[in-house]
Amino acid sequence: MMGIVSSPFTGATGRISFEGGKFFKRRRRQTITYGLYNFKEICSNAEMKETGDCRWKFALTNIYSDENVPGNGTWTEMPDGPFIFSSGKTEGPILLDEPEQNYLSSSV
Repeated sequence: MMGIVSSPFTGATGRISFEGGKFFKRRRRQTITYGLYNFKEICSNAEMKETGDCRWKFALTNIYSDENVPGNGTWTEMPDGPFIFSSGKTEGPILLDEPEQNYLSSSV
C-alpha cells in the first residue's frame, strides 16, 4: 500500500496523489474531481409528459477540477448541463449572509 500512496499516478479521474506524513492516506485536494448533478425528468414524447409516464435520471451537468490553489479550479459544463438550481435558473442564489470566518472554535 505504501507504494500506491507514495507515488503519484493517473487514474480514471485524472492525476492522483496522496498527502504525506500522518495524513498519508488522504488524497491531495488538487487531484480530486467533483461532479455536479441534476435529477432530470426524461420524456420521449409529449403524450408521456401528459400521462406522467416519464422516467428520471441523474444528469452530470458540470465537473470541477484542476485546483492548484483552493477555490481556483475550473468548472467544465457537460452535455447535460448547465446545472439548474431549485429556482429553475442557472444562476446560484444570492447569499443571505457572508460570514467573516467559517470555522469551529477550539472549544468545540
